[in-house]
Amino acid sequence: MPDEKAVAARCHEPGPLRLLFLGNVIRRKGLHWALQELSCVPDGIWRLDVVGSLAVDPAYVADLRRQVKRLGLESNVRFYNALSTADLCERFLQNHVLVVPSYEGYGIIYLEAMSFGVVPVASTAGAAGEIITDELDGFLVNTAASGELAGLVQRLYQDRDMLNRLGLAARRRFEAQPTWE
Repeated sequence: MPDEKAVAARCHEPGPLRLLFLGNVIRRKGLHWALQELSCVPDGIWRLDVVGSLAVDPAYVADLRRQVKRLGLESNVRFYNALSTADLCERFLQNHVLVVPSYEGYGIIYLEAMSFGVVPVASTAGAAGEIITDELDGFLVNTAASGELAGLVQRLYQDRDMLNRLGLAARRRFEAQPTWE
């Protein structure tokens, strides 16, 4: 896991905001909504890595690929299948923001991202609010609202100090989380 200096260095690197979607690529995870939102953000501001099994719902994955093409997002979105633990850790180290706008009973993936100083973005539906304090160590977005994710991505791209504050707060939130012991 990166220390605070490494989190700050990543947050202040020039270039697009690097987003990560992680989970089985299935409809209830909300990736289609995120792609629609991201299509409203100017090109060059963001990149999205989609990591997770592409085999659970191949029809949905095909729909997503068509959506990416229809929206002209081919240069912004990369699909990966499930990754090894080492490769997954590398994705966390390389990305700024985790975007998983799904209903989760308890989204441990948000805490895993926070451990790397990656800012989580989750849905207001479900229990993510028990892990994420909105605008302190991550964001809770209403997936019924249009433009919320797009505006958030633009804000974080433009304000890397804010991205850094949130990333460090996310890391501290993870460290304060009770362990199994």
